[in-house]
Amino acid sequence: MGQRVAARETQHDPAQDKEEAQAQATEPADDARRRSWRRHSVSPFAAVRLTLLQLRRSWLGLLAVGVGLLATVTLICVVPLYNNLVANVQLQRTFATSASSDTNIEVTAHTRSISSS
Repeated sequence: MGQRVAARETQHDPAQDKEEAQAQATEPADDARRRSWRRHSVSPFAAVRLTLLQLRRSWLGLLAVGVGLLATVTLICVVPLYNNLVANVQLQRTFATSASSDTNIEVTAHTRSISSS
């Protein structure tokens, strides 16, 4: 068993050597990239650029959310207006269909007296 392990360790894989050589060849380029990144300042419009790039990727989802919000707000605002309209129409219909003697309304109002002092 010990001989098999030793035999495996001594086998040399040419593909693995090639990968190691490529990794060592790219290390200086990575170092140069890191150094150049440190030397350059970040553009003040970098956030805007990144926002536009992200918007380009997800504009369809944002459009769906926007349309949904618009529909929701519209429904929330229309419901109270609709309730008032229905109440007024029902009152007008009641007056229009009833006899004239039933539509006479007596209003009594009481107020507190205002003192002159």
